[in-house]
Amino acid sequence: MMQPRWYQTEAVEAVASWMATASGNPAVILPTGAGKSLVIAMLADRIIAQGGRVAIFQHREELIRQNAEKFVAMRADVPIGIWSASLKQKNAQPAVVFAGIQSAYREDVLLNFGWRDLIIGDECHLVPADGDGMWLQMLRYFARMNPASRFVGLTASPWRLDSGSILGPDKMLHDVAFQAPLIRLIEEGYLCNLISKDPDFHVSTDGVGKAGGEWNLKQLDAVASKDERLVRQAVSELLERTANRHSCLVFCCGRKHGQMVASMIADAQPGNVAYVDGTTPKGERAAILEGFASMQFGYLVNIDVLTTGFDAPCIDSIALLRPSESKGLVYQMIGRGLRKHPSKDDCLVLDFAGNLLRHGPINTFADDDGRDKTKREGTGEAPGKPCPECKEIVSASASRCFSCGHEFPPREIRHGTRPTEAPVIGPDGSRLVVVNVREMRVSVYAPEHKPRMVRITYSLEDHPGVTEYVCLEHPSGSYQRRQAEAWWRERCSTPIPPHCWAAYRLWKACPEAFGIPQQLELKFQKGKKWPDIVRAIGIQKCIFEDGYLADLMDDITIDSDIFQSLKRVK
Repeated sequence: MMQPRWYQTEAVEAVASWMATASGNPAVILPTGAGKSLVIAMLADRIIAQGGRVAIFQHREELIRQNAEKFVAMRADVPIGIWSASLKQKNAQPAVVFAGIQSAYREDVLLNFGWRDLIIGDECHLVPADGDGMWLQMLRYFARMNPASRFVGLTASPWRLDSGSILGPDKMLHDVAFQAPLIRLIEEGYLCNLISKDPDFHVSTDGVGKAGGEWNLKQLDAVASKDERLVRQAVSELLERTANRHSCLVFCCGRKHGQMVASMIADAQPGNVAYVDGTTPKGERAAILEGFASMQFGYLVNIDVLTTGFDAPCIDSIALLRPSESKGLVYQMIGRGLRKHPSKDDCLVLDFAGNLLRHGPINTFADDDGRDKTKREGTGEAPGKPCPECKEIVSASASRCFSCGHEFPPREIRHGTRPTEAPVIGPDGSRLVVVNVREMRVSVYAPEHKPRMVRITYSLEDHPGVTEYVCLEHPSGSYQRRQAEAWWRERCSTPIPPHCWAAYRLWKACPEAFGIPQQLELKFQKGKKWPDIVRAIGIQKCIFEDGYLADLMDDITIDSDIFQSLKRVK
């Protein structure tokens, strides 16, 4: 049996905890290449081990085949069904079924599926935020068959490609159950490192209007292809900067622009480029993608058709010649280079369209949870800036380039604002930074062979999120238990809960009871991947009336362990 990685196990445990303690539909966010197929297989396996039934829905036949194969590799003894017109299979009787949403959303088809306990949606960023007829019809059917059924969505980016967040109380997915941190996965060697350089040439958007918050693609194509001299300038710089790369994926504005770029690359390097768009015949397109993935040629130019679901691990450079206001689209384009391959050490991102300057460097928006809290509207400041020495895109708040070490001049502090970080160099060479807390979330972490812990996750301004664990269920008198008791007394006005599930239920019933800090002081040390939380600043304890506090504590501790099992209605 294949061994899951730590974050895959945590993702499954987080979904199980959500189902045991919370209502609504959770999302799991895993970067491209992090192995969503195994997480799907593990979730399905957990449900059928309890006698349940699972249906997994995807948009494309490649994903149906891939997810089904991963489950079979893990549990060859469990029969599965596949329902897909393109794969010419229609079997929905087994406890685990992999289906294409286009083939199986109608009720007359879903009757073949019977009842299901868990419905899983892969690549759920493709589901419209306000609900899509196919998905809604499917979920409503299963809700009628089994009112206790739950829906879980998996994606690499919690944003619609053509709009904003996919999460919210009025949307099909309500919140994040688990998110794997991109930078940590890169540092631990699970994903390929990304480096981003700001080219000298930038695609212009002058005169291009917007529709629904995104650039008008027809106008964008016309403006980008208007001046052949400028297109040639961009292609010349692209070829120069990727001279030592072997597999470059190029995103263009439209058909005319893309064909011009492909033609100019072909003039310089005959036989080393191919072009695909939405009109490319299916068979021809498949042959081109296979040739590129097997490194038969070096450049593949496309028009928004390889933004999701296309996997060529050999990609070692990505050229963004297509501006976008969609954070999700930009992340999906960049994500094509995250997979590891023996032929590459990293993946170079050449952003000719200013997307990273617009949305921020990769590490500032890739770990965003999708709830649109990273926009700094009204500040007049772009989220990213290029290093003048090496052209690396860094955070607008960075004082030093992480790539070449260039020191940026001190930021001017304007009246009426407050700094979001205050770096201090400690005597041991460590760096102390005070950062503003945007949001705090509480969940239960249940590692194997260890006591459960309360997981506290903080979203921060201008920094990746940080996590700490409160060990309420460690043995009495142990160091971890004493630290947990001290943490609780500092933050909360309530008695210490008897176990983690009671703490979680307190959070759901009354978040103010946790005394959310305004700022955290973090300690960065050389050789450590993640900072330590030194102290919480600006904690405002909630003051309760005696009667209300007693009632609240009684309510959250009564029979809370029953919430650890997922109830099922057949």
